[in-house]
Amino acid sequence: MKDVDQWNRTNDEEAILRDEPLPPAEDEPIVDDEWAEFRKLSPEEQKWALIQLELDREARRTEGFLRGE
Repeated sequence: MKDVDQWNRTNDEEAILRDEPLPPAEDEPIVDDEWAEFRKLSPEEQKWALIQLELDREARRTEGFLRGE
């Protein structure tokens, strides 16, 4: 038997709910692939990766300012 909430959902809402990934199990570690890759870098590479990240952020901020965002 369908739950009351299921009767009130549209087909689009049902599709969205089906497509959502399941949360990890409580005992399963959550892995952030980018962070894991960053941690594999040498300290020198990490330093330059952080510098590049800051430069990219500053470039986006400047571009947004120039476009009036």
